[in-house]
Amino acid sequence: MTTTTSASAAERLHGQEDEAEQVVVVVANSTAAFANDSLEVEGEAAAKGYFYQVEQLTFLWVLFTLIVLGNSTVLVALCLSKGGRRRRKSRMNFFIKNLAAADLCVGLISVLTDIVWKITISWEAGVVACKVIRFSQAVVTYASTYVLVALSIDRYVHAFKSCSVGRVK
Repeated sequence: MTTTTSASAAERLHGQEDEAEQVVVVVANSTAAFANDSLEVEGEAAAKGYFYQVEQLTFLWVLFTLIVLGNSTVLVALCLSKGGRRRRKSRMNFFIKNLAAADLCVGLISVLTDIVWKITISWEAGVVACKVIRFSQAVVTYASTYVLVALSIDRYVHAFKSCSVGRVK
């Protein structure tokens, strides 16, 4: 009885091993099929990503050109403008010069580094340069925003002061 039981147990065990091998083969085949499907999808996504990368680079170059030309023109015009004998120095010109300079820095630091990063795809400059550039990008973005806020506050105060001058006390 023990020999029959052990023989049938051995057959069952051998049958389970065959089933296990079949399961492993099925799983391996489905994994390979999934991997092939994934590669096809990734290939399509890479092709679409390349298309979008070309569009992004084109847009960034146009944006960079407009930022540099526009803000440089504003700075040159304000620096060379003369009102009579003396150059006209007003708070408004001061704020506009600072806003143009801050926006020019945004173009040179943020947009230009983004263009370089999209062209090279990987970062080759090292960890320190990465941290310095990211910090600089944040600083010039905040500087541009804060100059705009200061300009708005100045205009608000000027408008409020001119309205209160006409009142009789």
